[in-house]
Amino acid sequence: MGNFFTAIFGEIFHLVGMVIMIAKCFGLGIIFIVAIIKWIFGGLLIWLFVPWPAGLFGKPHPSDKNVRAGFIPWGVRMIIVIANKIINIPKCFMWYALDTLGWIIYLPFRFIFWLIDYLFEIGIYESERKIWVFLDEIDYFLHGPNNNFFMYEYADENPPNPDPDSMNLGFHIIHFPDAIMEACFSFSPYAMQKIPPFPMKEMTRFMKCATMPF
Repeated sequence: MGNFFTAIFGEIFHLVGMVIMIAKCFGLGIIFIVAIIKWIFGGLLIWLFVPWPAGLFGKPHPSDKNVRAGFIPWGVRMIIVIANKIINIPKCFMWYALDTLGWIIYLPFRFIFWLIDYLFEIGIYESERKIWVFLDEIDYFLHGPNNNFFMYEYADENPPNPDPDSMNLGFHIIHFPDAIMEACFSFSPYAMQKIPPFPMKEMTRFMKCATMPF
């Protein structure tokens, strides 16, 4: 008789446990669904359109890399940038050829500098790099910061404009003109806004309960 009641209570206890676990999984499922709805309507749909930069359909500019955009304006801007580059190919071809020719002519010298440094370790390769840095500084001194495409090469990218420590003449001595660089060599779509994080924790808890409730 005692074994009978023990078995009955065992079954009841097991049944109650099952009901509790089912209720728990159901609750976790509801939490996950609510989190998904919040993610879609409070995050994903907004991310598709926001931020929407005011200059979306304007002319591409190197500073665009600092502009964040939602997925759709980012995609539109990417198409505009690519189309702009394709359109500019005919008028940029000569500049591409000159740039390639310059690197081809200079490459043997760089190899010789590297080889001498490798064999004798006299620092000529590092000296060559410092010479280019020095020439860049002279280039900046003559050009100034205003509309200077090569500001990213300088240690101080946010100097006063006009800079009292430069001549602000607006031309380069070791680079192509800014307009040529922007039209032919820059590729600056917007930066894409980060997608809102998916509610992975809520999904993991629900899936774990659904697949291994006991």
